Amino acid sequence: MSRIPLSDTGANLRELKPYWLVAAIISFCILAQYVNYRILMNAAGRHLADWRLFAICVIDFAPWIILAPIIARTAGKYAPVSLRPVIFFHLPASVFCAVSVLCLTTLSRFYLEPSDISFGERLSRRLYYEFTWSFILYWFLVGVIFMTAYHRQYRKKAEDELRLTAEKARLERELLSTKLDALHQQFKPHFLFNALHAVSALMDTDTDKARTALVRISRLLRSALRFGEIERHALGDELEWLNEFMEIERLRNSTPMTLMFEGTQEVKNRQLPPMLLQPLVENAIRHGAGKNADGGCIIVSAAEVAGGLEIFIDDNGPGRADDFDCDGYGINLVRNRLRLAYGERSALSFTQSPSGGLRAAIFIPGS
Repeated sequence: MSRIPLSDTGANLRELKPYWLVAAIISFCILAQYVNYRILMNAAGRHLADWRLFAICVIDFAPWIILAPIIARTAGKYAPVSLRPVIFFHLPASVFCAVSVLCLTTLSRFYLEPSDISFGERLSRRLYYEFTWSFILYWFLVGVIFMTAYHRQYRKKAEDELRLTAEKARLERELLSTKLDALHQQFKPHFLFNALHAVSALMDTDTDKARTALVRISRLLRSALRFGEIERHALGDELEWLNEFMEIERLRNSTPMTLMFEGTQEVKNRQLPPMLLQPLVENAIRHGAGKNADGGCIIVSAAEVAGGLEIFIDDNGPGRADDFDCDGYGINLVRNRLRLAYGERSALSFTQSPSGGLRAAIFIPGS
């Protein structure tokens, strides 16, 4: 017999206490047997007092009223996880119960249903029927008890697995959120360092512009702190924040700087991590648009494509310069945030822009 993976069969069986159901079933069986015996006796022309007949019916079931709880407890103690308990306990126990019930019910009839038939003859007449019925009933009870216990055990195991799966998914989400938050927090000092560096360059040349830049930086920092409380925001909100950032760059650069967007309103409602585009726009200014003497222009375009969303950041600079590092600190932060937020299908790449400058391309896979 194959081993059944039960952690504590006995404990599960001891939890089975449907006393009201057992009492209802036994009461129904006693009443049904009483009616059956009465019909058979009337048909045979035999007479027996009602109390005697009812007592016989009660005694027929009395052994099982006593044995059922014992069988339930011992079945849990000697669970059939191997063949040994079946041979050395359940088989002898079933024979003992069948013989005991046979003797008790035959004895009750010997005294409650007087006749010229001796006890030994009564016992021999009832041996096959009563012994077989009791033997089968014992194994029926054991089978029902084990099937109920196994069902409860496996249901509990399934519920535990579902709970563990849900808990694992929750912990994974929390871990992912923590990693994303850590990367977002790294953006803040990186952005602040670059912004303050821009202000320091203005202090020696134009203090009014430096003062204005500090005010704008304070507004941007308040927004950045607010972004730390959310995981995603709309692309339109990201563009508004980038416009504020461009105001600081316009104060710092002697050449005009323009930020434009190309895309639909529906695309502007797409969600993405806060401050995701800022390092790319900053790189476009430093290595591209900021080097154009006629005025820098950065175009952010977004469009739905097969499988997700594409965002392009194009500048009108000289193109990919020798000093451009596509594995720099800010760019690697963008790559890591994309990977954690959207998986390995997300991508960040740099190519030649159709306008002649540099293009940063982001691909965000659809959900």
